[in-house]
Amino acid sequence: MMSVKLKIITIAITLIFSTPVMAVVPDNGTKAQQDSGKKIYDNLCSQCHGDQGVGDGIAQKYLKPWPRNFKKGIYKFKSTPDDRLPTNKDLIRVIRKGNPYTGMPAWPQLTDEEVLNVVYYLKTFTKEYADAESMKDESIAPIPLKLPSSAPSWNQESADKGKKLFAENKCIDCHGKVGRGSGTSAPTTEDIDSNQIRPRDLTKRWTFRNGPTRDDIFRTISMGISPMPSFHNLSEQERWNIVDYVYSLGESDEAKYDTVVLGEPIQGDLDLSKSNELFKNAKAAYFPVIAQVIQPGRAFYASADGVEVKAIYNKDEIAIMLSWHDMAAEINKPTETADAGGDDDGWGDDSGDDWGDDSGGDDWGDDSAESNEPVVQKNAPDIKIGIIDPKTTKEKHAGYSDAVAIQIPSKKVKGVIKPYFVFGDKKMAVDLWFADLANAKDKADFYTAKSAANITKGDELINFKSSYVEGRWETIFKRKRIKENGTSFEEKGFTPIAFSIWDGFNNERGNKRGLTSWFHVYLKPMKEESILGKMALGALFAVLIELAIVGLVRRKKK
Repeated sequence: MMSVKLKIITIAITLIFSTPVMAVVPDNGTKAQQDSGKKIYDNLCSQCHGDQGVGDGIAQKYLKPWPRNFKKGIYKFKSTPDDRLPTNKDLIRVIRKGNPYTGMPAWPQLTDEEVLNVVYYLKTFTKEYADAESMKDESIAPIPLKLPSSAPSWNQESADKGKKLFAENKCIDCHGKVGRGSGTSAPTTEDIDSNQIRPRDLTKRWTFRNGPTRDDIFRTISMGISPMPSFHNLSEQERWNIVDYVYSLGESDEAKYDTVVLGEPIQGDLDLSKSNELFKNAKAAYFPVIAQVIQPGRAFYASADGVEVKAIYNKDEIAIMLSWHDMAAEINKPTETADAGGDDDGWGDDSGDDWGDDSGGDDWGDDSAESNEPVVQKNAPDIKIGIIDPKTTKEKHAGYSDAVAIQIPSKKVKGVIKPYFVFGDKKMAVDLWFADLANAKDKADFYTAKSAANITKGDELINFKSSYVEGRWETIFKRKRIKENGTSFEEKGFTPIAFSIWDGFNNERGNKRGLTSWFHVYLKPMKEESILGKMALGALFAVLIELAIVGLVRRKKK
């Protein structure tokens, strides 16, 4: 016969497991607050997110990634894991801070009340917030996942363990073996609207849209960030291990940009086959790359966001190395240059093919045989594009080859006035050292540009070399240092320089590209003048002056 104690335990267990999950009661605001939020939304948000909140505003086709579709109720930056809806605090945070490297700006000018009212209105687009049954479902209801109050200190042992977990949990499939966003699955990764979306480059923490700190990274790994799944099934310690590894891949939470490239003097020949040795002491300068949005062919969202530059020189030549990160290398055998005319499908980022070379090899250039992969079209700076080049179809195609260019004034600049940085102008032309990375082997092309619509190919010799390894392009241009009737790179002189990068996967070509503003190359002197020599000259000068004074005094006495 069952004892009284056992009966009580049995009844308690029955009650526990038969009790329905307590429904979450979300704060959806009043009708007046929602109406107030609608006015702000219609004025500031609908142009991108659309009148009905489905992300189909007039600006949609020019944005990448596309604006959030609120009706689907799938959000990225939140404190709730997997497919759970975000809390009010989560939505407030995104509105306040915006999303870096997207079209979503921060809105610090709105009052707290205004932001909250916008949140209340946004929630009206997602029916689950007002559905009692959904609020009982733990997989939907906005229930935050409890996070540690503080991060443990970083250590190398933890990062080493994290590196193994990073591979075991298939993070490398999207982010690549060294975290540059160049994994084998990267070209086919899509968002909820079936648009290609690039895995984050983990070496640049300042681009992390959910924040660059270790606490931010822990939250992202724990909650997931669509299409990246949540990893809250891992132990807390395992997640911190991965955090420490990811954190170790980058150098800082903020971008550290430069304004000058310091050219390092080299004794002997600039043999590009020995580039690693030649450039080992050259200091790298890092410059921001932005999308060309001023003239026809507007890129809106260029793929490259920064370029690293090094320079070396000897008495006769100068060599400049450009390095940047790219999800995949579009370098298979190109066809002849096509005149796009602005009528193709724009972004060119829906390809389901992995044309990148993630082998990690050290070979320079690409001499591979033809395959069944799509054939990229040859790139060039003078390809004509329409006024805008939006993504308009889902057609899958290979796009264009990757390309890169160095830009310098065609004539020596006097004073501070430089040519227009978007391919020069009628009064001041620019020289372009251009390399189609699917076609250039040991020589780059030379162009003179007086605008994007007036580009002429020349025959100046520009030596060239390139490689692509694990999501990183490395290219080197070499030219005579002194040029008669043109721009020379003079010792102890500042030479204006700018850069352009074309990502073929993003269908960039012609004036649709990433570019920089003008910066400078400064060539350090071949031989540093000895401070002892300067002191000796100063002393000699002082003695001569003293002797002259003594001589004058003696003359007067006579």
